[in-house]
Amino acid sequence: MELKIDFPQRAKIGAPVSVKVKIGIDGRAEVKYTGVRLSAIRPCEKPLIIEQREIFCNGKFEAGEYARSVSIALPANVVPSSGQRGVRYKIEAYSRVPGDEGEGASDQEYFDAGEISLVEDRNKNKVLEVNPVVLAIKGLKLNLQKDIYRPGETIKITFEARDLKELKVLLMERSNILCNCTQYGRVCTQVPKIPPSAAGAAKAGNPTTGFLLLQIPKSAELSTRHEWEPKDKTTWNDKFGDFNEWYLAVTGTKFTGEDINFEIPIEINEGRLSTEKQEAVPFFETSESAISSEQALKPAFQVKPLKLAGIKRRGEDEIDITLTNNGSSAFHGCTCKVTGIKDMFFETKPWMAGFSEIAPGESKRLEGIKLAKGVTEVTLEIDANEGKLGILKSSISGA
Repeated sequence: MELKIDFPQRAKIGAPVSVKVKIGIDGRAEVKYTGVRLSAIRPCEKPLIIEQREIFCNGKFEAGEYARSVSIALPANVVPSSGQRGVRYKIEAYSRVPGDEGEGASDQEYFDAGEISLVEDRNKNKVLEVNPVVLAIKGLKLNLQKDIYRPGETIKITFEARDLKELKVLLMERSNILCNCTQYGRVCTQVPKIPPSAAGAAKAGNPTTGFLLLQIPKSAELSTRHEWEPKDKTTWNDKFGDFNEWYLAVTGTKFTGEDINFEIPIEINEGRLSTEKQEAVPFFETSESAISSEQALKPAFQVKPLKLAGIKRRGEDEIDITLTNNGSSAFHGCTCKVTGIKDMFFETKPWMAGFSEIAPGESKRLEGIKLAKGVTEVTLEIDANEGKLGILKSSISGA
């Protein structure tokens, strides 16, 4: 078996990403499962599955090439990729087939994967509620007009001091990964220790009254905090996130040699202040993610080109199905997913049959489709490399 995956190198959080998977099968084979998944690469290298999609379920396939496109949703709360903090993701195709040594042998697994960068679409019209900062301790009083700044802006720190030999203020950045799991919990030795770094400094000797100026770098990373948790809660302790925070580290040295040390948290953001005019947003604008979702869900064929020519029961738990191509084109890498229905509305475990090609006017007989006992109806989902071919339903009572 040969397995290949293809997808964009970058994707926007909150929008679907299209993934193409191609499977080459040399001879008739049984496939237990084939799917794709998006995983975060944690510091311990143990993958954390964010989203996954099934492509093929348990079934038998003829030799041929089967190509499928699936759409994976990127949750709005997923953590953006970060080279600085090592937040990385991969999309992986994987297939599981029975082992060569017969019944009881371990399954064989096939993989193909690549890394993808997840990008956050920040809202530049977000209203920033600023607050003044006034702090006084041991003869030192500092005053900031606000606590939120933009990249490239200058911070003005007004001070009043008594009995100080020196006053120093550092603009500091602190960031890291947040990672919880059942194995390591909150205290994970695999999470790297990243010390805070200084992005600017200002100082004054023998300060009494005045001000200090600190320039925020134009390339400064914005303040942020993200946290993702699994939606199904199968592993309650799994959490994945990151943070980037800014603060002013203040040091005052008295003539007696005593030091005064404290931190003032600030935020660096690119939103707008509540007093500023908001940019106009089109009222009837359609988002990129909505367009992508509509395109991904649009069927490839409006008319079902494959018709159900007949169903024949083979014992209590198997049937044979005959499909006919009434279209004008041949279809390749076809799959027919058969789901049985018991007692009018209970669905049974699906079974899939794959065949390499069906020409115009040709009929294809799928033999030995496995069903649970007592099934009276079936639903057929038919796909091909060319796209979705439709959904058919039929009764098999008395067949």
